[in-house]
Amino acid sequence: MASLHRYNVQIRWDDLDMFGHVNNVQYHSYLQEARVDLLFTNAQSYGLHGPGSMSEGIVVAHQSMDHKIPIEFPCQPVIVETQVVRIGGASFTLGIRILDSADEARVYATATTVLVPIDKDTHKSRRLTDGERAMLAHFCAPDS
Repeated sequence: MASLHRYNVQIRWDDLDMFGHVNNVQYHSYLQEARVDLLFTNAQSYGLHGPGSMSEGIVVAHQSMDHKIPIEFPCQPVIVETQVVRIGGASFTLGIRILDSADEARVYATATTVLVPIDKDTHKSRRLTDGERAMLAHFCAPDS
């Protein structure tokens, strides 16, 4: 059964800009923190570590974000909710939402990230392994 990956991010003082809200660049850092937790922490539970795993190398091929409303100080931690929306042969796409932890109907941003695993020796893209595809499938959206 597919599930969403949820990762809590505590807003830090240095995330804020001079206007008292989270700087837009920090949103991308939040996506990265959640992505590392999803792909590397969860990959280990699927036995996907060592040579030939995503921990050997993965790159962001494309990332886009729509900012809905600003995260203003003082603020609660935010939830980065991630789901795999597409698994290709040598890439996969994540759909992401950044939510208010106190009111999850409050969506701060939505994003899409396309990731490509790479071979650490050649620095070229490589195909996803069957194990990686199985791990990613656990986080697939129902219609993917």
